[in-house]
Amino acid sequence: MVNRLLVAGIKPKITDKWDYFDIKEEAPKTKAGIDAAFGGEAQSTCKMGSL
Repeated sequence: MVNRLLVAGIKPKITDKWDYFDIKEEAPKTKAGIDAAFGGEAQSTCKMGSL
């Protein structure tokens, strides 16, 4: 239930009402990075993903 974060900025020129963000970065970039930041399944007491 832990996902990557998106770092976004507003486009300098908005030409479409649904497309006004530029994704600058996605962090952490890998599953290993997510596990390093938040702990893996073994360290978690949450079992919602295991149902």
